[in-house]
Amino acid sequence: MISINGTLILQIVHFLIFWFILDFFLLKKFVVFVQNQEKEFVNLTSAIEHERALLQESYAKKSAHWNHYQSLLLKHTPYLIEPYKPTFTIVLCPVFNELSKNKKEEIVKDVSAIIAQKVLHA
Repeated sequence: MISINGTLILQIVHFLIFWFILDFFLLKKFVVFVQNQEKEFVNLTSAIEHERALLQESYAKKSAHWNHYQSLLLKHTPYLIEPYKPTFTIVLCPVFNELSKNKKEEIVKDVSAIIAQKVLHA
């Protein structure tokens, strides 16, 4: 049988004093530290989610711009009417070297005008 004497009461008092010291010096600081770490983790998680949302929004805008410019490119790509027809370069090369400087300049102006007309009105 357990008898209650002064030693048991003294051990209970010492245990309560020890528990108060542990609680005051260690446990409260540890709990505060853990709570601060949890708050920091939540803040970092929300910051990461915010940045992820901004990146997705930026990606969506860039993707929309890319699709817009790609559609413009497809819409305004010139169409070659007669791609297999011999060009002026093939026809003029053998003869062009034997002409005078003025005649060469005149031919270049005429050919440039014809090409510009075909490109602009294609």
